Amino acid sequence: MKYKTKKECRVYKNLFNDAFKYVNTQINDYNFYFRLIGSAKRNLVLDKQNKGFDFDYQIIFFSSLVGEGSDALIDIKRRFRVLFDDFFIQRGYKNGEDSTSAITIKKMENRVIQHSYDITLMTPNSEGSLCIFKYNDKEKTRMGLNEMKNSVMFKEKYKEIKGAQKWSELRIDYKKRQEDWNGEKKSFSILMEVVNDIEL
Repeated sequence: MKYKTKKECRVYKNLFNDAFKYVNTQINDYNFYFRLIGSAKRNLVLDKQNKGFDFDYQIIFFSSLVGEGSDALIDIKRRFRVLFDDFFIQRGYKNGEDSTSAITIKKMENRVIQHSYDITLMTPNSEGSLCIFKYNDKEKTRMGLNEMKNSVMFKEKYKEIKGAQKWSELRIDYKKRQEDWNGEKKSFSILMEVVNDIEL
């Protein structure tokens, strides 16, 4: 595994920006924005053997959707997935995968993943905390909203990691855990664990 440079990542970030602009022009009954999160935001993108590298994005609704029922949430996620497919498939990507809590879009070459985008849909609750769209059953017939409690703690501790020594420690530990998991665990989850375990 090796880290990708900011320059190497820029083209993929720009492509997602274009994809989002397209989706945003097609969905006009909701207002939302996106943000890059996790390893890609922090210049920690690792190119994993046979797994490629990934970018994690959140699409966040300005207004709360907590009152929406399961069918409505499933339909919203479906609309986003179909529109992202419209944009990406003509550029050589696979159909977006509808996973438990994300839409995963992959670029394949010779049946090997080159890179991917993981997109989650988020909405604020009455306290202002973000909740993620997530299926509640394996058959993907029921969807709810799960509050992301650990994300606030992660952000606060991440801000406290300062100096070259601690940053180097984070990069080394993050790379080791990625190698241990070899793409079988989400990058953002690994980063949260590393940040949580660093002694300040």
